[in-house]
Amino acid sequence: MNVRNFLVGTQYIHSRAEYKNAILRGQASLLVMAAGALILITHSLLSLPMYGPLYVAMMLMATVSLWLNRKGFYTLSTVFLLTIVNLVVFIFDLRDVIADNNSGTSFFYVVVSMGSLVLFDAKEKILTGLFIIIPLGLYLLSHFTHLQVLAVSHLPLTLHKSDQTINFLVAFITCLLLIRLLIDNNTLAEKLLLANEQQLIRSKKRYELAIKGFRAGIWEWDIPANKVYCSPVWGTMLGYNDGEFELANFEQFMQVVYPDDRPTVTAAVQSHLRHRVPYLIEFRMLKKDNSIIWVLDSGLAVWDEQGNAIQMVGSATDITERKEAERKLHEQNDLLVKTNAELDRFVYSTSHDLRSPLSSILGLTNIAEKTSDLNEMRTLFTLIRGRVDKLDSFIKEIIDYSRNSRLELETEEFDLRKELEEAAEGLAHMPTPDQFKISIVCPSHFLITTDKKRLRVILNNLLGNAIKYCDKNKKNPHVTIHVLQKKHIVELRVEDNGIGIRPEHHSKIFNMFYRASDKSEGSGLGLYIVKETLSRIKGEISFESKYGEGSVFIVCLPVA
Repeated sequence: MNVRNFLVGTQYIHSRAEYKNAILRGQASLLVMAAGALILITHSLLSLPMYGPLYVAMMLMATVSLWLNRKGFYTLSTVFLLTIVNLVVFIFDLRDVIADNNSGTSFFYVVVSMGSLVLFDAKEKILTGLFIIIPLGLYLLSHFTHLQVLAVSHLPLTLHKSDQTINFLVAFITCLLLIRLLIDNNTLAEKLLLANEQQLIRSKKRYELAIKGFRAGIWEWDIPANKVYCSPVWGTMLGYNDGEFELANFEQFMQVVYPDDRPTVTAAVQSHLRHRVPYLIEFRMLKKDNSIIWVLDSGLAVWDEQGNAIQMVGSATDITERKEAERKLHEQNDLLVKTNAELDRFVYSTSHDLRSPLSSILGLTNIAEKTSDLNEMRTLFTLIRGRVDKLDSFIKEIIDYSRNSRLELETEEFDLRKELEEAAEGLAHMPTPDQFKISIVCPSHFLITTDKKRLRVILNNLLGNAIKYCDKNKKNPHVTIHVLQKKHIVELRVEDNGIGIRPEHHSKIFNMFYRASDKSEGSGLGLYIVKETLSRIKGEISFESKYGEGSVFIVCLPVA
């Protein structure tokens, strides 16, 4: 313990590698002092030329290096030690080259280079490189120039052998110490690595068992190397067999993310790496069979001392069932809100639309009871019939609305042209101008698969409106139905040259009980029922209209 305290001081050194380096640095300082003292004594006994001040300076610098080492200034201690050794070696190497002496001083250039590799910390790369280059530069300078620092004298053979022996022993012992330290550090590092590896394997197995029970997929991203590791649970979640699901990099991982969600995931990862905000995101992923699952993904990055992200680790859990439950809950909630709003409007409007014809019928009946004029009674009965027809039409619309809301879909394949012809014939009873014409532009035997009853409701409303709002002042009032087969849809265009719709009503005509004019005879339910019915069969409707010229209603039905 006394030797240890003499070399490195009494302070506690946390790192074993740093402790051994400090011991070696202290030993090297003592070795330099001993070498200087030995050379001084040898030269004095042999009455040879003395370089006392130089050796004394070398011993003092070695003493300062030892003192810095004891105080914990390890880098500065190493710089002092290597600097004085380089300087002394260079001076005596110049002397040997000029005097043609061979005392083996050049050996120490190699020793100093080895010392810089061992004594400097791994993070001190610049200093390490500098003290590797300096000995090489000094060697070239001493052997290929004509510098002269010390007085040159040819030494006797005895001194040559003495200097060679001292230099060899010092270099040999120093190299042994350096190599021994390297071996010890390497052996220790291997033991620690093996111990850590075994501990890591045990921890990983425990962690994977815990995660497997939790049904979470673990992932790890080596950012500089762009390598991704995914635990086997990922393959299970995405429908792969054992060993099938493997990802090499981040780009391959993104290929498994649902295309619409890739920008969101990329932005969340980049935000976490740049701004260190929490990474917690829900997104969709593609399974092996191209079906979709929802995952809840969370992760945390590791940054180096320069602030660069070097690793990111996280886990993802399958939340498809939860998302499906949320979706159904949202749908039910939206439907409930919509139903309540519609119910309020429905109760108000139906009470008015039902009571109005009934009140009119009661009034006309009271008048009929008080008259005996047959002509007046016929007129009154005609008015009553009109009110009854209006009430009957309104009740039919309510029934259509109720059926669409409650009945399940019943898809079947049928001839669309035949259905269009039957719909046109069914509206022949409606009052129309003499020249009014319904034209159907559709191939014969045009088969389509959808809900036939709902399509009939849609056609009856659209054709009924076209007939009801035809322009009687035009020479050729007409309605034309065009059927177009496109890639993924069948398009029905119901085109008329009627009175058209004013622009201020365009955004509201599909609302419940909306009437585009005070003179409108309808209940305001027709187009609303059309849109709601289409939504049940996954269809869409749009329109184009110019007031005074006519309208085109475009129905798009999905291809089954």
